[in-house]
Amino acid sequence: MATILLVKTISSPQLDANHTDPIEAFVRLENYTLMKLLKFVHGHLGAISKTVRGSATPSSLIFEIGDSLLKRQTPQEWLKKWEGPTDSTIYLQGLVRRALSIMEWESKVNDKQLLDSPLDLSELLNPDTFLGAFKQQCAR
Repeated sequence: MATILLVKTISSPQLDANHTDPIEAFVRLENYTLMKLLKFVHGHLGAISKTVRGSATPSSLIFEIGDSLLKRQTPQEWLKKWEGPTDSTIYLQGLVRRALSIMEWESKVNDKQLLDSPLDLSELLNPDTFLGAFKQQCAR
């Protein structure tokens, strides 16, 4: 079964430093970062699609990205945003998996249940930042 991930309009999360706990702030920022990255990648893939259909002339950047993808390599432009796997297929799968996971994390944060069960830090783009937020929350 195919999973469809909708990328909505992305707005910066509104965080109140005095009232937001560190883990909640992290989850909201992680979700924002993931959605921005998905939109970034989607833009490149859309430009490649337009080029293939003949409705656009490729820029040198789109040509480089397309060339990388043909070689199953993750484009350098993408790796600058998230240093994920160098195989483009694994990179894209990991990105989508993390986006789906962070939506679950956000749902659990909203229900105040995130820390009620074990967490898989491989579901995050920035697990080290989560650990810092967790440490900060424990200190409070």
